[in-house]
Parts: sequence; C-alpha cells; structure tokens
Amino acid sequence: MITVENVTVSYRTGADIKIPDVTLDSAESLVVLGRSGQGKSTLIHLLAGLITAQSGVVSVAGINLADLTERARDAFRANSVGIVFQKLHLFLDLTALENITFAQNLAGNSINETHASELLAFLGLQKFQDVTVARLSHGQAQRVAIARAIVNRPKIILADEPTSSLDDENAASALKLLIDAAKSVNAALLVATHDRRIVSSFSRVQEFV
Repeated sequence: MITVENVTVSYRTGADIKIPDVTLDSAESLVVLGRSGQGKSTLIHLLAGLITAQSGVVSVAGINLADLTERARDAFRANSVGIVFQKLHLFLDLTALENITFAQNLAGNSINETHASELLAFLGLQKFQDVTVARLSHGQAQRVAIARAIVNRPKIILADEPTSSLDDENAASALKLLIDAAKSVNAALLVATHDRRIVSSFSRVQEFV
C-alpha cells in the first residue's frame, strides 16, 4: 500500500532531509516515532502528495506520486488519502455535518448526508452534527476531523501527532477512535508522533533518528 524508498526532500532553506525507507501493507497500522525535525511531518506531506521528493520513490496504492500532475495528486488525495493534521484545519463557521459533506464534494463525490451523519454517530457526535465547529471542544473537533478523513473511504489514513497535546485518558480515547475508524473502512493507518504512550497499540513501530 505504501512504499517510500531512497527519498530526499530539499527545502528552500537549503536543507535536505533524507527520509528513512517505509513500507506499509493494506489494512496494516504503523506508528513512526521521532523527535521534531526528524522528517515525520515531511513523510506525512509526501504520502499525501502535498510535497514532492527530489529523489527516490513515493508510492501509494501502487501509484508513484511523482508520475502524477499536481491536479491529479489533488484528486488522488481527495479520494484515496484521509488526513488528520495536528492542526485540524476544519471550517470553524460550518457545522460538523457540513465539514464532512464538504469533503465529499471536494472529492467530486455526491453529497450523502446520511452517510456523513452515520459517521458522526459512530464517533459519538450525533448530538453535535448541527453545531458549528467553533462551539465544539477540542476532542469533539478532533472526532469531526477523523470523520472527515474516512468519509470517502480512503485507502490510507495519515495522522500527524494526534495525541501529543492530550492527557492520558483523552489520548487513549482519541487513538482508539482513530484505529477503529481506519478498520471501519479497511484502510492502512500511519501515525507520526513523538508520543511513546501509543506504541503498545500498534503492531509495527518505526523510529526516525
């Protein structure tokens, strides 16, 4: 499902980052651990097609992302990749339900409010679907972001530091929701973090050093 091999990313500052090789099979889960600056977020951005590598191979679902135009990468990301960013990037003035249906529309899919509502209910937000995100707690907004990530039944789900700012109880709850959500759509799950509390929840762990 995911292959990252011999990848180097160059930044405008002149810094080059060598990304360790990563592989991930369908429906498998992997946590990538490392300190800030070790390339974890860069890996997320590469797999999402938000940036491109200067060398090496970044392949997702059998597609070499370097072979796609920028427009094709956008379409691929909208339909095949679910992302839960550390900063959630939700629309604060839209309701929870509207944030989910917007993701459907962005992917070029028909808006299915019933499906979106069922996802919110699955994540315990049935009472909040018509509440604007600005009025939700951080934990509730994070669940909206997870629902948005899985609404188009992606092949992979990427999460960047989903638990690092949470206490133990809320971190465990958020992680379980994320893992259950990935299983519900049979997606591969890759979590990038420095939070070692979550390691025991994954069958595979890879350290970036």
